[in-house]
Amino acid sequence: MSRNRFTGITSRFLMLIVAGVQAMTYLSVLVNPSKVWVMTIFGLLFIPVALVNLFLLVWAVKRRSRAFLIPFLAILPSVFFVGKYVQSPFGHDSGDGMPDAGGQDAVRVVTYNVGRFSSAEGIDDPGKCMDSVALFLKSCDADVICLQEVRAGSVMELKEYLSGKFSGYKSEYYVTSGRRGCSGNVTLSRFPVRGKGVVSFEKSANMALYTDYRIRGEDIRIYNCHLESYALSLPSIVKSIRNHDRSVFRKTEERVRTSITRRPEQVDLILEDVA
Repeated sequence: MSRNRFTGITSRFLMLIVAGVQAMTYLSVLVNPSKVWVMTIFGLLFIPVALVNLFLLVWAVKRRSRAFLIPFLAILPSVFFVGKYVQSPFGHDSGDGMPDAGGQDAVRVVTYNVGRFSSAEGIDDPGKCMDSVALFLKSCDADVICLQEVRAGSVMELKEYLSGKFSGYKSEYYVTSGRRGCSGNVTLSRFPVRGKGVVSFEKSANMALYTDYRIRGEDIRIYNCHLESYALSLPSIVKSIRNHDRSVFRKTEERVRTSITRRPEQVDLILEDVA
């Protein structure tokens, strides 16, 4: 077998495999992940696989190979799916780095998972991180602020911090308390609160806090949601691999499967409450 023929067969085989994976990324959008959890993995691969197909397309065209049809047909349907993965902010920038609120009658809402105020720099000083987050949120000048994974030493400490750092905002929260303090969701707003409640999730510490407001003559309910997390720590996984702990792969797979399966169920509960 000549070298050119071997290269041609190998390249076509590779193109078919990548095209097949691309087709699975399209199907992942249509399949409920609570039924087939592994489809979510294919969904996460949409952009990198599309880039590989694009590279193979250019490579085949440069070689004037008729096999260019394989990657071309594989990425052609992406025009219908790309909007689910990539969105353009062009024409909506207000000049302060935040999206344009859309006029004086619009309500600006900011949501932020503060991750229990864990410092990205590895500095074990939650107070410093809390102040940094508060400073950023003030610069957003939002009418409603939804925070998830808020952590404090106690409920009283949380109330004092919110009233001190966010004057002009009314706070509603739902937290669970333990030996290490309390954590949960907090919703801050400039509007009077008419009611609130919680959508609880079975077998999970996560939940959705909803708050009712009267805003410019309309009753509006805002859901502050924290869905199931993967609960994975990359440093812990790397450490386990270095220690030749083979169980880390099984535990990681179980956590990923559990979180992917639970999230759609939690979304359905929220949508039922919305309805």
